[in-house]
Amino acid sequence: MFWDGAETPCVEAPTGDFFGVGHGVIREFWSLPLTMSPRDGRGFNCYFPMPFNRDARVELTNEGDRRLVVYFYIDYETFERPLENVGLFHAQWSIQRWAGATTIGASRMSRITVAKSSQRRT
Repeated sequence: MFWDGAETPCVEAPTGDFFGVGHGVIREFWSLPLTMSPRDGRGFNCYFPMPFNRDARVELTNEGDRRLVVYFYIDYETFERPLENVGLFHAQWSIQRWAGATTIGASRMSRITVAKSSQRRT
């Protein structure tokens, strides 16, 4: 995710990790900012506030070998003026591999981009 024309991602994480899938194990759970109900609806929901002033861009990249169908819904609000004293949401995922570790499988990438520019009334 990119806020306000950022050149580098403000949020960059594997989809499962971002939505709380620990160790690749999908389980139903509910918390204040995240919910997951994969058995019935296969739905991952995020309720973190993610304010921006001008625009937001969401990119979803498939680095796996299988083609995936993704449904998404982004709920947003517009305001007459930029919000003051509001922090922007940032998240970065990283992993450190030990010496001698190997990566299994090849990577094919495809990308979905969703962009929303805020419409301000004057």
